[in-house]
Amino acid sequence: MVHTRSLRVHAPKRLSLGLFSNIRGEGLLPPLKSAPARWSVRNPMLDRPSLPLTDNLLLARGGGRLIYAHPVQKGVIIKIHRTSAPRPFAALRNLFRGNKRRFGTILNSAVEIEEIAASVGRTGQVPACCAQFLGFIQTDQGAGAMFEALRGADGALAPHLKAHATAHGYEPEIEAAIVRLWDAVEAAGLSVSDRALVNVVVTGTRDAGYVLTIVDGLGDRTLIPIQRMSRTLYARKCRRLRAEMLAAYRALTLPPTSKDSP
Repeated sequence: MVHTRSLRVHAPKRLSLGLFSNIRGEGLLPPLKSAPARWSVRNPMLDRPSLPLTDNLLLARGGGRLIYAHPVQKGVIIKIHRTSAPRPFAALRNLFRGNKRRFGTILNSAVEIEEIAASVGRTGQVPACCAQFLGFIQTDQGAGAMFEALRGADGALAPHLKAHATAHGYEPEIEAAIVRLWDAVEAAGLSVSDRALVNVVVTGTRDAGYVLTIVDGLGDRTLIPIQRMSRTLYARKCRRLRAEMLAAYRALTLPPTSKDSP
């Protein structure tokens, strides 16, 4: 007769510690309170040569990010992420947001990169309606995410749609480009969280045809992406965002009496 008590095996304590260490490493648990704040201590084993970014390269700031022109590669912009001010109930908000704990300050870029990758995986094609992710780079301002920089025929950075509309007024060719943009977004299965005019840049010309490209606001940032679970709801969302962008463009460029005209 075998006594079950004699078969009991005591696992070493370090096994349980290693298990929870792995769980924390996967972002399933928050970091230990005694650990240093993320990114606050540099690891010399991870050091790379830093690319210097001077003030004259700064293109824009906002949304917790600084946007720089790449000092060497003219077709590249660099997004440097900054820690944003804490929001009320931040701990509660992040309780069910594993991505927030996993990616930290680069969450916005991570969401955009994941959305592009998901589109490529579904369609087998790289979507042309959004700026492409080109990799990460170490700079003297911190780690940066590199994205495609859209430029006009004159070589200057392409203006966003709001600036273009303010400079040129109403153009039916822009409305046609907006419709084409959202057709391409829907065909690629991309999710857009912010359809603001400043998140889209304009390339091309009026005669040759305008091309609109999304440079920000890409990706689903909802806790439960209900609209991604149904093709019908997704198509309805795309139609709504297209109508909102058209309305915003008309409100900016048309007199009040003609905003509703086609």
